[in-house]
Amino acid sequence: MAQKNVERRALGAHAAAAPRRGVLASFTLRSLAMNRARTVVTIIGIALATGLLVAVFTSMTSLAAALRGQVSTERGIWQIEYPSLTDQQLSTIESGLGGHLDRLATARDLGACALSEENANVLGPALNVQTMPAEDASAGVHAKGDGQYVVKKAPELESGRAPQAPGEIVLPSFYQGQTLTEGDSEYAGVASGAVSDGPVELGSTVRLSLGRRHAQVSEGALPLTGLNAMKLDYSGADRIPLETLEDVATPREFTVVGFAENSSYFGFAQAYVSDAEPEAGVPDVTCAWASTTGIGNKNDLEDLGISVVGLTRQDVSAAYPSFNSALLNLEGVIDDRTIWTTVISFIGILSAVIIVAAVSLISNAFAISISERTRQFGLLSSLGASRRQLRRTVFVEAGILGLVGIPLGILIGLAGTYTAFAVTGDGWAVLVGSKTAVPVSVDARTLAVVVALSVVTLLISAWAPAKRAGGVSAVDAIRQSGDVKPSRRLLREFGRRSGLMDGFTADGKKPRGIAARVAGMPGFLARRTRVASGGKARVAVASLAISVVLLVTAGILGTYLSQATSYLDYSSKTDYMMYVFKSEKGAEGDDAGVLELAQTAAEKLKGVEDVESTAVLSGNITLVKLADGAMSPDCADEVDEQTAQPDSEGRRKAPVEVVDDATWAALCGHVGLTGADAAPGAGTCIAINRLDIYGGAKYTTLRPLAQAALGTDAELILPTATDGSEWIGAYDVDDESKPVYGVCYTDAEGNLQTKQLGHETARTERLRIAALAEDVGDDFPLSLKQLAANCPTLIVSASTAEAAGITDASSMTSICVGTGGKSVDEDKLVEAVGAAGLDTSYTVAVAELLRNNNAMAYTAQVFLYCFTAICALIAVANVFNTISSGLALRTREFAVLRSIGLGQRGFRRMIALECADHAVRGLAYGLALALLVDYGLYQVMDISFEGFGIALPWGHIALSVALIVAVLAASTVYALRKSHAMNLVDSLRAE
Repeated sequence: MAQKNVERRALGAHAAAAPRRGVLASFTLRSLAMNRARTVVTIIGIALATGLLVAVFTSMTSLAAALRGQVSTERGIWQIEYPSLTDQQLSTIESGLGGHLDRLATARDLGACALSEENANVLGPALNVQTMPAEDASAGVHAKGDGQYVVKKAPELESGRAPQAPGEIVLPSFYQGQTLTEGDSEYAGVASGAVSDGPVELGSTVRLSLGRRHAQVSEGALPLTGLNAMKLDYSGADRIPLETLEDVATPREFTVVGFAENSSYFGFAQAYVSDAEPEAGVPDVTCAWASTTGIGNKNDLEDLGISVVGLTRQDVSAAYPSFNSALLNLEGVIDDRTIWTTVISFIGILSAVIIVAAVSLISNAFAISISERTRQFGLLSSLGASRRQLRRTVFVEAGILGLVGIPLGILIGLAGTYTAFAVTGDGWAVLVGSKTAVPVSVDARTLAVVVALSVVTLLISAWAPAKRAGGVSAVDAIRQSGDVKPSRRLLREFGRRSGLMDGFTADGKKPRGIAARVAGMPGFLARRTRVASGGKARVAVASLAISVVLLVTAGILGTYLSQATSYLDYSSKTDYMMYVFKSEKGAEGDDAGVLELAQTAAEKLKGVEDVESTAVLSGNITLVKLADGAMSPDCADEVDEQTAQPDSEGRRKAPVEVVDDATWAALCGHVGLTGADAAPGAGTCIAINRLDIYGGAKYTTLRPLAQAALGTDAELILPTATDGSEWIGAYDVDDESKPVYGVCYTDAEGNLQTKQLGHETARTERLRIAALAEDVGDDFPLSLKQLAANCPTLIVSASTAEAAGITDASSMTSICVGTGGKSVDEDKLVEAVGAAGLDTSYTVAVAELLRNNNAMAYTAQVFLYCFTAICALIAVANVFNTISSGLALRTREFAVLRSIGLGQRGFRRMIALECADHAVRGLAYGLALALLVDYGLYQVMDISFEGFGIALPWGHIALSVALIVAVLAASTVYALRKSHAMNLVDSLRAE
């Protein structure tokens, strides 16, 4: 107590001489300049941490902006679509949405005309006519700043131009070349209202008689527009519209000025006229598209959008709105936030790991700086500096380092992001569905968040050292008693001793303990140092542990990204797929089937330059019934929901893939099927037992078949006709909403007809399930994801298929051509196939399509490597700063040890043992913390992906061990060289 009073009086006596702020700032700058290595390493650590945060946040904002921009470009920025409004309902939208209405676009629907039955088979039963969408500039508050996008995108033209004057029309592209004829339509009592003067081309004249479509519901007749779905009745021999066409006006002529791409809604066509087109004799109704602002929840948006037109959720109305879910998801106006929750949580965990690593690095640097300047702080305290002023010097130091490190980190982060986006442009473009490279979106708010996080990190890092600096006693600082203040552990250690020589043998010549027995005096000294400087040792261990967490987290991130992108991996050995059918010319083997000819063609294709492999596939979609208990009860409901629903007898539409015998043999070898069951023609099949689905909230991998399915028969229900003219299809639903299947065919007039299943119309073939496969191997021509999109998927040999009569009714036969990624002349492929008596309907360059998936995987890998590299740099800076500075502070201790006879070899062994102790404990704690981070990331991924296992990146664990050992060695050598450069007298004098 007396000593503290003396200190207070001493401080009071010198209060008048307290250092000014400029003196403290100069003191801080001089200290930073004197310790250039530590200052540079600390600035690098701040810059890397800030840069990594900038890269993570900017990448995500750029991706979100690109996705939103792509959706806005393709569809417009509308959030609510009203398909059929009266003038009164349109006015209530503007008043009812009020300040929430941002922008509004409308189009007048002039009506629809019926097509003749002849045209309806190809073009659909009706043609709807609408004006081009146009924005009402006077409506809305225009507060969202998205003026670069239209509210509702006009249709893209395949040829010609948009209508500009009355009497001009744009037709759907699939109308081109068709002749619109007179005759009866599919609407009862209504004749065709669309007639052309010949095949429809640019400049053609079409005559349209427009009326209004109406749906009959319990509430009455609902007027429909081109945005309202058309429902058709397929239960009878003829297709019957479940709606009427009324108020048909007199015909009027239009000149075709363009053809629009994909201009159809719900299976029937949409035509467009100019806004100047007068009414067609049918009362117009209006289609509207609204963009809103200030609404953050989809339920609230739906309630408001429905209520403003006088409806409730239970009402049935043609005016009932639909919502642009794709855009709402990207704007955050959603209820099911699983994917975004995963993304945001993922970023949160990564940011937390980065911030903790930065705090470790910066805090260690400040703590070492305070230890080095303890005597200087004591001197300032003796001159009258207050605790607040001493704390301020540390925060000033943090501010100076931040002023250099944070802007540098922002530049590094932006430069790295721009470089990564430039290298991975194709992958980003594929990911967002863009035709051009995705630009980097630098958002000021994102940078502000990063700067705020960096500043908070600096303040947290400087707080404990600043508090320690403010508590330095002038007398203790001069004596440096703070450096030798015993820890609680050291006090406990001393409390157990009875004398000074307790740590030595009775003769006092040899130290005792396990460390001494293993490593002699250096081991004894290393252990005593760890006990005596527990706080400093813990700092070193914590620094190593954080570095391990950083490196292992990078590996964990890569593992989870690989698992996530595996849902999009469609890679296979096939580069070209040729879809073939039997040529009418019959060049070879007139009596041969398509599959036999395809196998002949596959052999001929091997003679084409650069063709390395060929295989034949014949895909058949038919009814399959599995044995009782074959389906796994754990996922039966999900399979029924995500794939073809079974009928009342348990039969479901499923693919049966027929492969040539050589491919069958290779697949049997891969799944381990041997003996008689593997022989072609044995009447066996292999069932795919893996199904990757998206259930609306989660990506899930199902194992739909139980082990009990092995050895059971799969019943295939096939049409009796074997010439391919008939197929199995669903034509109705029963009272339990289950599909009713029948045998479908096309009659002589081109109309679709259906026959009920029975002994006369269908036959049953049985295939025994000999194996369940979750993988098809690298030699199979298609990947599992290309193959198994339904359940069950059965693979049979060509010999078995021919014996069962499956191939004759094949819906599609293809030849898979592998070229090792090389491009070949497709004409030569077609020529080789033609020589075998087959015609090619079309050829798909599979490799070109798969480059999209490869680009996405490449993008993920580039960002993973960048993240790993920056994490490694932060880890290196952290370890180097902590170890080298910690050893540099012990020059007096090293000088004393050398002065009492510790040789150079023993000295090196002591330091090596200390570092080994730090490394072992740091790795142990680091791996334990990394497992906690791993579990957190696993829980985050489990929000959107099911079936993931906890990642254990052994490669990154090995990398972290090697890197930690290397950096420990380098930083130790660096520090010891500095300390050895001073002789004994200089070392003691410096202290």
